[in-house]
Amino acid sequence: EQIFILDQLEPIYTEAKTLLHNENYSHFAFLFKLVGRIQNTIIELKKIVEENFCPKIIKSITPISVTAIDASTNYIESILNIREEFFKVVQDFFHNDEHFIAAVEKTCRNFINNNVLPESADNAGKSAELLTRYCDKLLQKGSEVDIEEKFDQIMIGFDYVKDKDVYEKFYYKMLFKRLLCGVRKYEYSEERMILRLKTICDLTYISKLQELFQGGNISKTLLDQYRLYCEKNKINDIVINILN
Repeated sequence: EQIFILDQLEPIYTEAKTLLHNENYSHFAFLFKLVGRIQNTIIELKKIVEENFCPKIIKSITPISVTAIDASTNYIESILNIREEFFKVVQDFFHNDEHFIAAVEKTCRNFINNNVLPESADNAGKSAELLTRYCDKLLQKGSEVDIEEKFDQIMIGFDYVKDKDVYEKFYYKMLFKRLLCGVRKYEYSEERMILRLKTICDLTYISKLQELFQGGNISKTLLDQYRLYCEKNKINDIVINILN
């Protein structure tokens, strides 16, 4: 059997590409299992998966990317949904095979960082920037009911984006703006998001975020006290935000 498979490897690899292109995962799963028993063939199969997996799903991002810069929510939720579809295929047809998972992980990373939007914008960090803008919108308007689930999704996206420094830069700027303009919906959510970032970001960066956040809280406390004083003494108050 092994000798026969070795003699037919090139036609098998060609067929594997065709099956993936047609999204015929049940037949590809059988082929993957069969050929995977032969030493060293798994490397080529993983490469084929990385280059040919879910072409129709990946293509679906093209129309969304046109408006992505102005509609970050739609773009980010779309790429995260695509990632979820990828792994549903892995679970349903490949029973979470470790080799297949590794190949799909690489596919996801390439797709998120190199889809039509970053390429058209000539900016490899565009997905990271839009992920930050998506997070910003959640923290401005989000509900406490599903915010943790949304944060889970953001962290999945953060794990894949290549230019994490872009995310960090924009997150700091947007946190500053939320604090300055007083547009935070839930203080608890801000704290939870910083806590999430604390597990994966540089300590110096997290310290800067925490200092900024604490400065915003002090400013809010002082302003609340000032407003109470103005109300008590019937003074027209002037809103001033102080951030360290």
